[in-house]
Amino acid sequence: MLDATYKIFLYDLPLFFLAVKTNVDYQVVGCFITEDETSQSIAEALSILRDQCFKSIPPYFMTDFGESEISAIERVFEGMAFYVLFHFIFPQKI
Repeated sequence: MLDATYKIFLYDLPLFFLAVKTNVDYQVVGCFITEDETSQSIAEALSILRDQCFKSIPPYFMTDFGESEISAIERVFEGMAFYVLFHFIFPQKI
């Protein structure tokens, strides 16, 4: 699973978390900060993580509906199936 966090820092840099499913829960196995949110920047970081961390490539990947994220994953992990997450914001009663 690749999840991005935005605009929570003093600096406007996207922070990405890469998590894998274990037999108990999901564990973060890597994170990276990029200067921008381009597909090329994300793919470069994912390639480094893939080469350093993965002995086998998982058959599925879960991510937000972001074109740059999806494009980067498709480039780095060819032929992988996707699950796309949608974040909903529900109005709160005041």
